[in-house]
Amino acid sequence: MTKTRQEATCQPMAKGRIFQDFLGLIWQLQPAIFLWLLLGAVLGAVQVLFTAAIPKWLIDAYQQGYDTQRFLLLIALIVSGKLALLQLNKTIGNRQDRQNELLTQQFVLTLAEKISRIDYANLEDPQLLDLKERGQFALTNYGALQQFFLSGMQGATGILTLLGVTTLLIRFSLPLFLVILLLTILSTALSIGALAQMQKMMQQLIPINRVYNYFINKTFRPDLQKEFRIFGMHQLMDDRIRALNNGTSHWLWRMRMLDARTSSGQAVLQYLTAFVAMAYATLRVLGRSARSQIGIGDFTFYVGISLQFSSAVFNTGQAVFQVAQALGMLEPFATFMAIPDSAVKSGKQEVPDFESLVFCDVSFRYPGSERLVLENVSFAIQRGEHISIVGLNNAGKTTIVKLLCRLFEPDSGEILYNGVPIQAYDYAQYIARLSAVFQDFKFFPFTLRENLDPAGRCDTDAVLFRVLDEAGVGDVVRSFPRQLDSYLDKSLRDDAIECSGGEKQKLAIARAMLKQSDLLILDEPTAALDPLAESEVYRHFSTLTEGRTAIFISHRMSSSVFCDKILVIDRGRVAAFDTHQNLMAGDNLYRRLFEAQAKNYGDRGDVHLAQANSGSCSAL
Repeated sequence: MTKTRQEATCQPMAKGRIFQDFLGLIWQLQPAIFLWLLLGAVLGAVQVLFTAAIPKWLIDAYQQGYDTQRFLLLIALIVSGKLALLQLNKTIGNRQDRQNELLTQQFVLTLAEKISRIDYANLEDPQLLDLKERGQFALTNYGALQQFFLSGMQGATGILTLLGVTTLLIRFSLPLFLVILLLTILSTALSIGALAQMQKMMQQLIPINRVYNYFINKTFRPDLQKEFRIFGMHQLMDDRIRALNNGTSHWLWRMRMLDARTSSGQAVLQYLTAFVAMAYATLRVLGRSARSQIGIGDFTFYVGISLQFSSAVFNTGQAVFQVAQALGMLEPFATFMAIPDSAVKSGKQEVPDFESLVFCDVSFRYPGSERLVLENVSFAIQRGEHISIVGLNNAGKTTIVKLLCRLFEPDSGEILYNGVPIQAYDYAQYIARLSAVFQDFKFFPFTLRENLDPAGRCDTDAVLFRVLDEAGVGDVVRSFPRQLDSYLDKSLRDDAIECSGGEKQKLAIARAMLKQSDLLILDEPTAALDPLAESEVYRHFSTLTEGRTAIFISHRMSSSVFCDKILVIDRGRVAAFDTHQNLMAGDNLYRRLFEAQAKNYGDRGDVHLAQANSGSCSAL
């Protein structure tokens, strides 16, 4: 039976599709932001027209002979209106900033949630990991989402301003409007060309900046300081950072020179626009025909809106381009979000107590690879058995565990739990039947109690300490000032405790034991322990796994002595599946590995450990 696994595709998306998807996601996460965007755009357009009209109102009032009281009242109304607009603008701006901050946080959280929903197999794809990093960088470092909205509001404000100003200019003079429009188009084309070159430069600079941030972050990591000091790695890091700094400075210099040239060209066109508008308005002021003549107030108003038209067109064009630029930066995020959610589906059957587990001709390859990691693997485990999986590096041992935990789905074959394919069971119930200690286990910056028992299953501390004692770390926890309520990770809390690698490994084993599961998986459970501590764990092995089916994966063959059967994996295939005694009686890979390690123990003089691990086996 073949299972189809969904693999991520990292093909770039069209900007139109990105724009549509982003608007949909924003509406889902923070719909109120569109209201504040619209209010900000309307207010911006009103402010432009209000500011342009102020000189006209004052000049007209003076020419009409307002008395002092009426003139002061007009000034008071203008000042009050301006203050009200400024206050509204400040209020709306604050709400927009707050909405932007919340939205950015929600986008980062959405990215994190997406990671938990896609197939685990895809998370080991380097292209997808790079896509995720670039998407996160655009959100948190580059501020692409803020640019998207600020530019969007600028564009909306420009469009509303243009609607008002264009109507007024056409009514004033169509020829003047057409001349100003032509000059504005030239200025906008100059700006868009420069922005296009800047975007191209930014796309070249972003990878350099990402690498620069990577090296900078590495220099601050406490766990790397030993290598920096002992092996002088800091000099290599400094050289690389300086080289990246030089590269960044070169790109920034080119961008500043381009900006300077563009600004100079725009200034010339802007002054030309102002000259044309002022010259035409002056002629209208001096005109002999009463029908075409305008007053000084109208002169100031139409010159002002002529300049505002040019500015509005430029700002709108720049905003559209910056929105496109932001979408380009956000493309990795959108592409990552478009990856289908996990194909792992929950069945409907309830999961009964464990009786047997069978791999039937299971084959598997990792995404993007043609090499089969597992090929037609078949074996069976019965309730209460302790099985050891051994083999050389990259033989496929850990992959078996990942398939069993449904982190991956087989390419072909079946995994049967009590004779039923594991996909048929309710996913949550099935996972509840499993407990595991992985090679790269992690603890989190919570209390020790929360790390050991996140679901809060244990009613009393006595239960927790009993398992901690069985794992050989109970006295260590009792020595902590706050014992089970001690926090982990000193990088976040000064009062947190610091455990050694061996102590963390024992805590990880205790955490796995505390989950009342039928099937216990220990992937390299003693890798961080010294030989004596390892021997102690194995002496308590029967107690630790009492009443449970257990699967051991270890490079240390001595762990196999405690198991009922040994599954030997060689280059993705089952080389043998038998008891320790039967395998040691023949000539096979297991015996060669076991005897090689036994010889190393003997050569180092660890006779006590060898005897403890081997029991009555003379090979040790």
